[in-house]
Amino acid sequence: MTGRGETTDQRQVMVILRFPGEVDELLEKWERAVQRWQDLYPDSRLPASIAAAGEKGGLVVVNVFGSEEDHLLFGEKMGTPLREVGLDTPGLEHLGVRKLDWDATRLGLAP
Repeated sequence: MTGRGETTDQRQVMVILRFPGEVDELLEKWERAVQRWQDLYPDSRLPASIAAAGEKGGLVVVNVFGSEEDHLLFGEKMGTPLREVGLDTPGLEHLGVRKLDWDATRLGLAP
């Protein structure tokens, strides 16, 4: 998982999480849960992540993990932080990554 447009060998995992409710409240809770996870597991890697308002409301989070190991560490240990901030278990969809093409420069987000 090193460059834009890179075709992968499916070791990376993408997870789409869907939380029903009011997006601003959910985003604040999600950010607190992620911070709590970081506090508990400071030597672990966070996924690349995008959070967005869902088309039909709620919060949609897309996480991309560099390995199945990173995915399992995050996913298996995220339940406690989610409960601590008052988030229910989200709807989940797991996908094997076939191609990575995220580039902050192309999006006009990098200097």
